[in-house]
Amino acid sequence: MGCQRSGSTLLESVFNAHPEVHVVGEEQGEAYRYFREPSKLDELSKELIGLRIPAATHSVKHAIEKFPGTRVLFTLRDPRDVVVSMRNL
Repeated sequence: MGCQRSGSTLLESVFNAHPEVHVVGEEQGEAYRYFREPSKLDELSKELIGLRIPAATHSVKHAIEKFPGTRVLFTLRDPRDVVVSMRNL
């Protein structure tokens, strides 16, 4: 989890490069499907599964309750660098 331009997309790519890891992106509501039916995560056949849902940072507690053993990773970036990155868009 992290704010926009914090490096979360890069981190998702790094994790997804590992054969035993899959990070479910925010596109097309893919992550929300797994919140509704957690058993579908088993179909991914991965050792570690990450959910990247920047818009749902307010529901971290819900994710931890829904998926026991959840660990949360926050990306942090110097706010000045975030502003520079946004201006360069």
